[in-house]
Amino acid sequence: MVDAIEAVDLSAITPTEIPDDVSDAPHDIACVTCGKDIAYLYKGKGRKPKYCEDHKPQRSASNLGTRRTASGAVGTAVQNLENMYGMAAAALFMFGAKGAASELSNSVPGLSAQNAAYLATDPELVKMINRVGKTGGRAGFFIANAMVLGPVAMSAYMELAAAREAKQAAYEEAQAA
Repeated sequence: MVDAIEAVDLSAITPTEIPDDVSDAPHDIACVTCGKDIAYLYKGKGRKPKYCEDHKPQRSASNLGTRRTASGAVGTAVQNLENMYGMAAAALFMFGAKGAASELSNSVPGLSAQNAAYLATDPELVKMINRVGKTGGRAGFFIANAMVLGPVAMSAYMELAAAREAKQAAYEEAQAA
């Protein structure tokens, strides 16, 4: 059996234009660097690709097997040590060893550079210093605030005591007269 085929008017259909510039074309998957369509690289399984062949990051075999520590952790450990040196210098200064405090403060930049080099090779020491630094940081916070607020409180006490003595002296003068 053959069905009758109806005639269709094709003049009502407009052809779709294909853009000359590929960047104007819709992209399923595009390279994050250049925007080039890379849908052809995706095979339907796993992660979708992010980069085209030109911008794909190169992996080198020379980095395999090397021991790495996070540079952020080493930087944090160095900063914790600098904070400890600062607290020690402040304590020396408060107890009158101003020369020793000055020497310690002046040697901190060079010591920090050496510490960073040594700590980059020992991740266990970095973890230990950062654990101690957390506790030391809390102690340092309270010590620093006490060092600032202590003299302010002492000065306020002295001023209030002087004002009270002046008021008492004025009262006694008024009573004597």
